[in-house]
Amino acid sequence: MKETAKAVIARLWRGNYEFVETKSPPEATLGDCARVILISDWATGGEAARAVADIARAEIESAGDRDVHVVHLGDIYYTGDEEEVRTRFLDPWPVEVGEEDRYRSWALIGNHEMYSGAHGYYKTLLADPRFAGQHTKGGEPISYFALSNSHWQILGIDTASDDRRGLFIGHAGFLRDPQGEWIASRVSAARDTGQRTMLLSHHDFLEVEDDRTKADLAKGNLADKLAPAFEAGGIDAWFWGHDHVCKTFARRPEVRYSACVGHGAIPKAKGKPLAEPGEWEFVEGRSQWRWCGLVVLDFAQERVDVRYVANSVGQHDSDVLPVP
Repeated sequence: MKETAKAVIARLWRGNYEFVETKSPPEATLGDCARVILISDWATGGEAARAVADIARAEIESAGDRDVHVVHLGDIYYTGDEEEVRTRFLDPWPVEVGEEDRYRSWALIGNHEMYSGAHGYYKTLLADPRFAGQHTKGGEPISYFALSNSHWQILGIDTASDDRRGLFIGHAGFLRDPQGEWIASRVSAARDTGQRTMLLSHHDFLEVEDDRTKADLAKGNLADKLAPAFEAGGIDAWFWGHDHVCKTFARRPEVRYSACVGHGAIPKAKGKPLAEPGEWEFVEGRSQWRWCGLVVLDFAQERVDVRYVANSVGQHDSDVLPVP
């Protein structure tokens, strides 16, 4: 694609925006009764993306006096450069300028933002006042963060900034240091206090559909970097994007609930059904195509009601966390 080629050439010339290494990324309070809206692979600026933004806006406005956070799990199309960030992400973002004190916004980085070296992500997206919370104490924009309350901690992690992906394809997820150590320490501390842990990322943790995905997972380092966190108590829930589908996965010892929710704007043809017990995929829609949508997490003390909402049929599936 012409836009991608131009972005890659520009990236070779100016390099990547500098990744911030810290074991103390920004942390914000998550109300014990909060609403968290997750959108992924959304910023195309197209009709489907705007329909999903309308759903998000309706969920924001119906939240009442709940604490509201809206999180994008990455991928601004096609290269995440400054112009695409402005027109395809910031302009249609469901939280309006001036509402940042009422509704909090967060954004993870995806492989598409890295095509242009992440300059648009850091210097344009995170410079917007709606994303003011995603900065270090020294004022640097940063690609990972934490939200926490008495019962849950949500860790938004960066799986895209590592530059070992070859030809800037970015299908595999890499966890750049010191995130692995930071996550493990948070999981260990949470285990001692009874707090539960949720991860948010752009890249896949589990095979989503085909041999390509399986091969890419093997090239990444998420399993290795997160092994200490798994050993320290494991992850209670993990939501990611990258693949343009809406699927949940069977419980595993290291991750008790997991879902791929990369269906924010670009529908993907239906694939083979998942075989493991407890898994489902949202496949209703136009002929062989999936619909687009988002995820709403309603926190009520320890309980989290998970609602999957599409731009076609509204809410189509739901779950409750923590899983027994």
